[in-house]
Amino acid sequence: MYIWAHLMNIIPNLIYLYSIILAYYFYRVHKIINPNTILIVQIFGDFVYLFDAYLYHECWQRDKEEFDVNTERQSLNKFYLKNLDQNIKNNEK
Repeated sequence: MYIWAHLMNIIPNLIYLYSIILAYYFYRVHKIINPNTILIVQIFGDFVYLFDAYLYHECWQRDKEEFDVNTERQSLNKFYLKNLDQNIKNNEK
């Protein structure tokens, strides 16, 4: 999933670069400043960024769940080892 998130981060950067080049072209050739087509392309890039943020959030949620499971497993292992040591000491008496 991280690959898709990184890909969705690169695509809007390329979209913005395209809009800058297109805006320069419109200015040089047609002497138009801030054409509507450029604004639409930039808004499309913004929507791709929103989807990218959602993907990164999902990746973070998965990592958090995995971390919580591992932390709980480690706590249980410590608890069982502590109880095992106490049982061994009690049996030796």
